[in-house]
Amino acid sequence: MAAALAQVRNALQAIGIVDVEQRDAITDSITSMDVFEIATDDFIKDMCKNIRRPGGTLPNPNAEEPGAPAVIPRNGVAISPTAEERLVLLAYYVRHLKRTSRPYPVQFNPARIYSMIEIKKREKEDKELAKDLTAPTQIEDLKKIRDAFENIAEYLLQIRGTTGVPLAYVIREEEEVPEGPDNNYQDAFEEMIARSPHDEESYAADNAQVWTIIRSCTHGGPAWSWVSSYSRARNGRAAWFALRSHYLGPTNQSKIMTRAEGDLESKFYNGERRGFTFERFAEIHQQAHTDMEEFGEPLTEAAKVRKFLKRIQAPFLNSAVATVRANPSLKNDFEATVNFLSEFIEEQNQAQLRNISSGRSGRGRGRGKGSVRGNKGRGGRGGNKGVFNKGSTNGMVDRYYTFDEYKTMNAEQKRHLHTLREEAGGKRRNASGVNSKDNDDEKKSKTSHDDTNSLTSKSSAGRSMSQRNS
Repeated sequence: MAAALAQVRNALQAIGIVDVEQRDAITDSITSMDVFEIATDDFIKDMCKNIRRPGGTLPNPNAEEPGAPAVIPRNGVAISPTAEERLVLLAYYVRHLKRTSRPYPVQFNPARIYSMIEIKKREKEDKELAKDLTAPTQIEDLKKIRDAFENIAEYLLQIRGTTGVPLAYVIREEEEVPEGPDNNYQDAFEEMIARSPHDEESYAADNAQVWTIIRSCTHGGPAWSWVSSYSRARNGRAAWFALRSHYLGPTNQSKIMTRAEGDLESKFYNGERRGFTFERFAEIHQQAHTDMEEFGEPLTEAAKVRKFLKRIQAPFLNSAVATVRANPSLKNDFEATVNFLSEFIEEQNQAQLRNISSGRSGRGRGRGKGSVRGNKGRGGRGGNKGVFNKGSTNGMVDRYYTFDEYKTMNAEQKRHLHTLREEAGGKRRNASGVNSKDNDDEKKSKTSHDDTNSLTSKSSAGRSMSQRNS
């Protein structure tokens, strides 16, 4: 009893409560550190309120004197709001020690206790944010089973359990708490997941909550048969590992590895296409790298970049690819390579938009004859020399255009002409031997235009890659 009280007094001294009257009043209610373990914020506040309020009696410290009463009236003890908040924080710190399987320190460290301010604040914020979280959806498409596992794991990281520990601790790899100092972890969040015990009553409640989440993702779907046997015990941890063993076991690992290797070899980038942008191309490679690393066959950064560049077959990226290959800081960093190429594509996109804008707005000061008829004329200084109709679609009709006229049209004008001819039922007024040549050139120009114009879909692969790795 004396040792337990001495430990409480040591903790009170660490938070600045050194007044004997205050200390004795507190230790009347809190006789050991174990009481702090179950002391909620409300318990501490109610205790302080009662200590301040006069009433009742307390043992008379001078009872041994002749004629002295055994008890004396209790007058109440002043406990400041600051002292009350520190007591609340001390109780939270003691609960944190318990949930991270740490012993009480021989000497309480004030800095360590006050570090709980941010940890307590984050816990409160996380619980508020969790109210608006969307639970993982039911597993239906087994081709996306990896995504399903990642979604469940991420959700468990964001949901706090009975003692404020993220539910992810229930499905950690090692059931036993590791030994070692508390500086082995990046932060308190990681420490809680790694060290929260699996043999407390709180774990049983949290394990059942994990089961509820897994059940909602599997019940009525193809994965239910692999976890249904854990329904009676509500064993979320066992259900999680049963799912993982079946869908991500050796057989499926081999399939995933084969698919990852196949994606690295068979997916090519030939320019922006609907449904297959540079961003998507980079994502496929990044996912393949992740799969290979997870199953023990990681690629070096240089190998990642080599495979990536080898599958780029878009001519407009030739110079950028050459730059990557010549730059050690790029060719040995996959993410940096993706960022560089993404920025290059966006610059190309912006340049194209500027060219189109310039073609629309340019005005010559000369009289330049025959820009519609195809005669070369004499464009004045500042005019659109050699550009059909000064880059404008105004006045264009579905008529015969010479090869030279068509060759000087910009992409927008060719597209406009194509639309005019489609609206006219595909009838062409072209005559003479130029007709077939003109048509062939139009097809080539249209193909080239489609390849280039599609770059107006801005690529954000570099930014997406950074977000994934953060």
